[in-house]
Amino acid sequence: MRQRTRFAWFIDRARTGHHPNARKLEHKFSVSSSTARRDIDVLRGDLGAPLKYRRSLRGYDLTDRDWKLPTEATPGEIAVAIAGARALLARVDVQLAGRLDALVARLPEIPVAGAQLRALEVSSTRTHLVDDDVLLPLLEASAAQRRVRFLYLSPWQSGEARWREVSPWFVHHHDDHLYLHGQCHESQEGRVFSLAGMSKLERLTVLAKREPRDARSRLERSMGVGTGEPRWATVVLRGHWAKWVKSEIWHSSQEDRWLNTDTSAPALERRFRFELEDEVVRRLMAGGGDIEVRSPLSLRRALQLAFAAGAERNEIESTRDSSWAASKD
Repeated sequence: MRQRTRFAWFIDRARTGHHPNARKLEHKFSVSSSTARRDIDVLRGDLGAPLKYRRSLRGYDLTDRDWKLPTEATPGEIAVAIAGARALLARVDVQLAGRLDALVARLPEIPVAGAQLRALEVSSTRTHLVDDDVLLPLLEASAAQRRVRFLYLSPWQSGEARWREVSPWFVHHHDDHLYLHGQCHESQEGRVFSLAGMSKLERLTVLAKREPRDARSRLERSMGVGTGEPRWATVVLRGHWAKWVKSEIWHSSQEDRWLNTDTSAPALERRFRFELEDEVVRRLMAGGGDIEVRSPLSLRRALQLAFAAGAERNEIESTRDSSWAASKD
């Protein structure tokens, strides 16, 4: 509790413009200089406090004045979190919810398990596509903060599955699919993996690498599941598809405006942020000839290549069908 008192004092001083530092913390609470420095490291690293050191003022400033120290979960809050997670799973599969009960009963660190399970917002009707031998062990490894190893092949790619070793951070539900966000130790980068593409998942004894402070907030910055730097795209949608897409939210900060409103064929211009070009291309291909990419150029080229590849496949299939019909004659 004494450490939390020091945390609260430091954040309050930083919020009110008093620019606290390690020396002031040391003198205020009569602690060693190493303890004071460690407190600041915990605040900035483990707790994610937005503290910025101002060299000219020789102290720290709180860049987000609304930020508050995380509250310690009570047993009642943990129970509510687990019950909420179970209710979500029960909508999908009653047996899966029952397995969750057994899993939680075996976990020694219930608070960690509760936080992880609360983050799993399962509302998908396609969760049954995820192997039970993947989902539950993954949750268990995440709660114990251990790495996992699994065979992986993206559902949208061809080829052979490869082994990946990953520090799991959290599971995210997007576009009717479940995705694992974590540190891939082969690439040494944060990556996203579709749970539908995982198999033969193994729990390792190696400690997982800690989740970055901005890992979850990045999901709010752009369309999709993330993994890169957000960019802006501008597309024009025409025909009936434009009216359909108008009701879809691709990203919370998207900007829409109607063009050619004085004609019988108005078009919808949409500007939005994205990270993965492949994900945007898959969504735009549904529009067929009613879509125009104005920027960026790389997205326009990627969509053109996707349409060209589709046309080539259709031509091959058409030639094969014609040959088969001719052989029957």
